Amino acid sequence: MSQREPEVERVERATREAREPLPRENAAKASAITRAIQHIEEVIADLKGALEEMELALELVEEAERQKLDDEREINALQKALERVNRFRGGSRSQDER
Repeated sequence: MSQREPEVERVERATREAREPLPRENAAKASAITRAIQHIEEVIADLKGALEEMELALELVEEAERQKLDDEREINALQKALERVNRFRGGSRSQDER
């Protein structure tokens, strides 16, 4: 007989016992346990919902960061272009003033 067989028998016995009607005092305890299980399942569902919301928030923050970096690059490029235009204008005026 393998070690697994006693474990299987133990699980089968526990399953049979779980199906047997409970005495009145045990029924109240089982009811409390059932409510606790339901509460835990609700908490788990709430946590899964919170996790989904946090993942969405993370995606939004990452997108905002990418957009910020793109905006900074564009601002830098526009500043450089403006400097070139100002230098060109300044250079033209200097030549015109001569």
